[in-house]
Amino acid sequence: MRLNDKKKILQALAAGVAPVLILTSALWAQTTTLAEVRLHALHAAPGKPSVYEIAFIAQETLTLSAGFVFEFPAEFDLSQLQIAGSPDMSGGFTLTRDKQKVRVQRSGLGQSVASGTLVRLRLGAIINPKNFASTGEVTLQVRASAQSAAAAFAKQRVAFQNINQRE
Repeated sequence: MRLNDKKKILQALAAGVAPVLILTSALWAQTTTLAEVRLHALHAAPGKPSVYEIAFIAQETLTLSAGFVFEFPAEFDLSQLQIAGSPDMSGGFTLTRDKQKVRVQRSGLGQSVASGTLVRLRLGAIINPKNFASTGEVTLQVRASAQSAAAAFAKQRVAFQNINQRE
């Protein structure tokens, strides 16, 4: 699959959700290079809970021990966050929170996810900031296996957009 095709898939994913939180980023990594990530707040409304979906193309095989670490700015209320799931990674997850840091670990069940695969990970429920315009940055780290170094997306300013209002 060519990079252009991957971008089109991610764009189609973003276009399917009317109120969307989009986070696109250039990635800095220790061992892995991921070109793009999208973070969507499904059915976003200020101050209301949403399911968040993180989508990216895996650049390495994600093993059964793969893990993800998210760091949200203080304006995101994570007190109701208890569930992690994925339509692309079978086997389940464990989720732990420490203030604004969230760790999601694959359970060790299911199958590995091949590099080049679109991966979506959903977190619920996260209470949206009351003022979308003043949101800070979210950081994501991906560890493809227990033995690999973590790759991190650079911190990015988060922008809430309503796709229906775009030209």
